[in-house]
Amino acid sequence: MTLAMLKSYSEDDTTQIGAGQGMLSKVFNHVLQLSNGETHSVIVKIPGGYFEENQDDANEHKKPLPYRAHNRECKFFNDFPHLNEYIQAPYVYLAVPYDDPKRDPVVVMESLVGRTKVGSVSDSFTSEQLFNIAKDIAKFQSYFLTMADQSYVDKYPMDIVDEVDDIKFFKEHFDQIGDYGDGSLKPLVSELSPILFNLKVWHYTTHKAYKSLGLPPVMCNDDTWVNNILWNLNEDGSISNHVGGYIDWQFAHAGCLPIDLVCSLVLCVKPSLQREIQYKVLQVYYDTLKKEVEKKGGKIDFNLDQVKKCYQANFCGIVARDLGFQPLSLKQGSSKFDDWTMKAKQEEMFIKCKLMLEQTAEFVKTLPKKLLE
Repeated sequence: MTLAMLKSYSEDDTTQIGAGQGMLSKVFNHVLQLSNGETHSVIVKIPGGYFEENQDDANEHKKPLPYRAHNRECKFFNDFPHLNEYIQAPYVYLAVPYDDPKRDPVVVMESLVGRTKVGSVSDSFTSEQLFNIAKDIAKFQSYFLTMADQSYVDKYPMDIVDEVDDIKFFKEHFDQIGDYGDGSLKPLVSELSPILFNLKVWHYTTHKAYKSLGLPPVMCNDDTWVNNILWNLNEDGSISNHVGGYIDWQFAHAGCLPIDLVCSLVLCVKPSLQREIQYKVLQVYYDTLKKEVEKKGGKIDFNLDQVKKCYQANFCGIVARDLGFQPLSLKQGSSKFDDWTMKAKQEEMFIKCKLMLEQTAEFVKTLPKKLLE
């Protein structure tokens, strides 16, 4: 289907996807009846969601995070129109940034509704799914590591997050973990918060660690959590172990090799499984990356230990930025469950937050001492 065909339709049946659950955007599935009698579905994505509705407009002269995130995603889609040749991703028909003088900001892409599903924030990816994600990310990164033109590194800095207003918003949600459940997490949250949100630590753990660890920068999605990974379906309609699409590239930037694996291992996995297989996942990732880069005529000149150290740093950054939104995401989907079930899921979420914070406290000890001075 072409963009020209999309402009010629007689009927449009629209359904919002994940109503009330989007952080930076609102997503709609449009079923179009074309003038030639064919039916096609497309996804229409517009900026908005939780951040727009809840973040204070602290400085009217600054563009809000949904604005910056949407523009980054549009830039990424327009710069890499064949993204689906590098990684499983829907085909993008149109990506219009905010500063377009003639059109409203929007992303229009291929719909995978009916062919894929997302998981649940209260469930856990399996080990097989995690290993497949590791392979996918490694193959994706191999293209960028072996590109003759490496100018994307300078074109895609991590400048999407404002160092005052946005970080303040992330910190507020991280600090709220201390009040979750019975409040017993407050001491650990209070201990970690001033460390993680120190700007030197924030920069290092979210996107700069590769520099001092001798690793190359690479293109990252930086938001590979449960809502942004679409799984192919088995014949019975259940979720398979294979990814059908990686979506939401609003945080795309040139940064740390393991950051996308960190997002999944922090936000999408039971803590017991995360602790059991995190380094096995990194091993699969590293072996696949090495093989894929060599197939493309390149060479890996860093070792697994360097990747592990970067993983530990990025783990701290993703916990700081995103863990506080996990209880919120569970609450947003609470209408799906009865009270008895929801109570159990809240207890599981409390345990997840507790163990992820404890893991973070251990990884903080591995950070360069100069960051903590």
